[in-house]
Amino acid sequence: MMPRHGVRWLAIAASVGMAAAVAAGLFVVGSPMHQRALRLDGRRVSDLSRISLQIMSYWSQHKSLPPDLTVVDAGGGHIGDPVSGAAYGYVVTGPETYRLCADFDAPSESE
Repeated sequence: MMPRHGVRWLAIAASVGMAAAVAAGLFVVGSPMHQRALRLDGRRVSDLSRISLQIMSYWSQHKSLPPDLTVVDAGGGHIGDPVSGAAYGYVVTGPETYRLCADFDAPSESE
C-alpha cells in the first residue's frame, strides 16, 4: 500500500500531465473561438466563390457585369456576411473587372 504523501504526489503529477495535454491540444488546434472564426471564414470564402460564379454566369448572358449583387441573387442565395448580415463588398472596377470583398475574422495562415 502506498503512503498518503505518495498518493498526493501521484494525483498532482496526473493533474499536471492532464493540464499539459490540454494546453498542448489548444496550442496545436487553437482555441474554440479560433476554430469558430476559421469555420466562418471558410463559409465566407465559399460564399464569395459562389457569388463569383453567379457574376460570371450573368456576364455570359448579358455581356456586362451586374450593377450590384442583388441582381445575381435571384436564387435566394446568401450575399451577406454569415455573422453580421452585411452585404459583401462588390465594386465594378472596369468593363470586365470587379472587386468582391469580405471581412475575415482569422488572420491568413502561412502555408
